[in-house]
Amino acid sequence: MDLSLGTVDDFLTKRGYAEITKRNYKYWVVTLINHYGNENLNDYTEADILNFLNHMKKIKKNSHNSIRIAISAMNFVFNILGRLDYDFSTVQKGKIVNKEKKPVSQEK
Repeated sequence: MDLSLGTVDDFLTKRGYAEITKRNYKYWVVTLINHYGNENLNDYTEADILNFLNHMKKIKKNSHNSIRIAISAMNFVFNILGRLDYDFSTVQKGKIVNKEKKPVSQEK
């Protein structure tokens, strides 16, 4: 399948995806394209996508919720539309937790 922003938009519209989902997915596709400067989504490898997602997480400091949406968008584009089998599970999605939290005191 020829993957492009237009293809993504057409599929989301035809399948009746919510406007917020369409906007979020298209935002992340455009951000990916701008990051690499290549509009042909067929050219992207799994390593390209993982590097992009990790860059957005670690360098750009996007929130964990934003990264989760980005992963969902990349999964949709490459694994559902593109019928590839890219594994995005190595991208840390969770919130960074402070492991040195003090226990809550139980005062009476």
